[in-house]
Amino acid sequence: MRKHLAIFSLTHTEQVLNGTKVIELRASQKRIPPFSVVNIGDLVYIKPTGKEIIGQFKIKKIISFEGIIKEDWKIIESIYNEKLDLKNKEQIKYLTLIFIDQVEKFITPPVKIQKSDQRGWMVLNS
Repeated sequence: MRKHLAIFSLTHTEQVLNGTKVIELRASQKRIPPFSVVNIGDLVYIKPTGKEIIGQFKIKKIISFEGIIKEDWKIIESIYNEKLDLKNKEQIKYLTLIFIDQVEKFITPPVKIQKSDQRGWMVLNS
């Protein structure tokens, strides 16, 4: 089991913690985490932008897409019955859908992680 750190907006953080967000979508132009590095059962720490870690979840299921083209978006959106509000869809080549399970909210952060870059996802151990 790997551990990961995922940075979320405040809105998405609350949605994960209250159970209304059950799928996390991560998209990129390049092959970067979490694409191809997450596995079922991995632990993901939840960190709102600019704040401490406030919770965690386990990964229940993963679906990855590589080499996405314009026509694929309609299919992906129809399967998940959701309009994906992504900027520059035509530039996205990698997409990871992470199904969220066993969400826990922390009273105090279990670990402190120094992070000052722009990455939205970090693998903490291999």
